[in-house]
Amino acid sequence: MNVNKVMIAGRLTRDPEIRHTTNNTALAKFSLAVTQKFESGGEWKEETSFFDCIAWGKQAELAGEYLRQGSTVHVEGRLKQESWEDKETRQRRSKIVVVTEKMQFVPRADGAAQGGTSAAPRQAPGNSAPAARSVAPYRSAPPVAPMRSSPPPARAPVVATSAPVRPTEDDIPF
Repeated sequence: MNVNKVMIAGRLTRDPEIRHTTNNTALAKFSLAVTQKFESGGEWKEETSFFDCIAWGKQAELAGEYLRQGSTVHVEGRLKQESWEDKETRQRRSKIVVVTEKMQFVPRADGAAQGGTSAAPRQAPGNSAPAARSVAPYRSAPPVAPMRSSPPPARAPVVATSAPVRPTEDDIPF
C-alpha cells in the first residue's frame, strides 16, 4: 500500500507567485513557514521548517486574490519530487514540493486582515479596479445547527410478557 498525503498549516513567507499555463490554467507558487515549539532541557525552543507549495486552477486564483505574506493557511495535498538540471553546474537537482488538493484560509484570532493592510482582493498591476474575480475563499464546513432545547419524544413503554407472542398470518408481510 502506498500513501502520499500531507497536511500542514503555517504562514506564507512571501506573496504567492501567480502564472498561467499555455492553456490558461492558473498556477500559484508559495512557501509556508511552520514553527514547532518544544521543550529541551527545561527550556522552550522553536524550530521552523519551510515548505514550497503549488496550487492549480481555482485554488491558485483564490490564493492570488486573498493570500499575502504572513497569511495563515491550512493545506492538504500530496508530496511531489521535482527535478531539473542546473544550468551553471550541469548537475541534477531536486526538491520536494506540496501539491495542494485542499486549501483553507485561516482568519486571525483578532479578526484583523491577514498578512497585509486589507483582506480585499488584490488589484491587478496598473489597474485601479479589483482583480477580475471576486470569489469567496474556500470554507471548511457549514455552520452547525443549534441543539434542540426540548427533550426527544418519549417512546412507548416496553411491556414484558410471560409467554412468547406468536405472529399471526396478518403479521407476515409476504
